Amino acid sequence: VVRVQHISAAGVEGVEAGAIVASLEENIRGRTLLFLPRDNIALLKPYALARVLLERNPGLAAASVSRTSLTDISVHVVKRSPAALWCPSTQSEDCFFIDAGGFIFARAPHFSGTPYFRYLGIEGEQNPLGRQFLPENMFRNLSYFIEKLKDLHLSPNSLALLGTDDYELTLESGVRILFARSQNITDVYANLDAALRSDALRDGLGAVAYLDLRFGNKVYFKEKGAGD
Repeated sequence: VVRVQHISAAGVEGVEAGAIVASLEENIRGRTLLFLPRDNIALLKPYALARVLLERNPGLAAASVSRTSLTDISVHVVKRSPAALWCPSTQSEDCFFIDAGGFIFARAPHFSGTPYFRYLGIEGEQNPLGRQFLPENMFRNLSYFIEKLKDLHLSPNSLALLGTDDYELTLESGVRILFARSQNITDVYANLDAALRSDALRDGLGAVAYLDLRFGNKVYFKEKGAGD
């Protein structure tokens, strides 16, 4: 029986590489139901080992395992990159990194100021680690919309889920913009652009508390200090 003697890791360094190697070693420890050692190199299934690595390490976007010699194997991983933060609420400091596809993958340190855009709230379970904030296509469209707001000279700060139907986008100025999940995001942008060009908002959003875009091509707004 030829057993695995060495495991190397690529794509990570130092402590992270050690953790990946240790995770893989744990997975090939012990014996099979036929009492054969799990680290028998002839029995290894690289795809299955890579899949387990991804399941146990949400900070990895991809992983591949291969035999490099009669006794050695190598694992190559691709780490997820933070694109924004997910936080339970506006007041919470217990936030997580979220990648460009909307996957919540690691706890974030406490930041002074707001270096990342923040997404707030999530449906279902309380523990968000290893979950999608929204379906990937929906999240990518939403992220593109948020980035495009800069073309309208708006500075987005956070976006919150309002129940199962609506979003609330908050600007750095504190102005809130409401729109529905069911709306076409291109139409939302066009309606917002038209509203900002209208006579009613020709002086900007300085006196506005919120804009409501949930009613087709009609845009409603409320001024600060105005009654309901």
